[in-house]
Amino acid sequence: MRVFFQQTVLLCGMAVLAGCAGDPSAASKSPDSSEALHTSHAELTHAGGFKPTLEVNVTVEGNQATVQIETDLNIENNLGKERRKGEGHIHMYVDSGEKQSVVSKRVVLTELSKGEHSVKVSLHNNDHTPYDVTDSVAFEVK
Repeated sequence: MRVFFQQTVLLCGMAVLAGCAGDPSAASKSPDSSEALHTSHAELTHAGGFKPTLEVNVTVEGNQATVQIETDLNIENNLGKERRKGEGHIHMYVDSGEKQSVVSKRVVLTELSKGEHSVKVSLHNNDHTPYDVTDSVAFEVK
């Protein structure tokens, strides 16, 4: 798959077009473990008690699919920064592939092979802690 954000990354023989992916090094960062020891799970996952909504829709045309993400989460390019109530980014997995951090509510997957595919979307705080909100969609390229 090719991932087209501000740079091109080759991944699994498929192209992905979207907005800006932000700092790729931030994807491997996790919250300070000492902070996690002193903070409840609810505080880690839901900054300020906010739990966003999520709905994922996929439209297929030819060998490409458009993933439209509907959420009340304010999608920002603040990857790896501190949690802010109602703000975060998207983690997307195409066909159980590698995680992509996404800061766009519309992603176009191109050069898809014929057959069944799936996309899983989860919402995350700026610091990559999960909101525990996910949606998955299966679709077919004919």
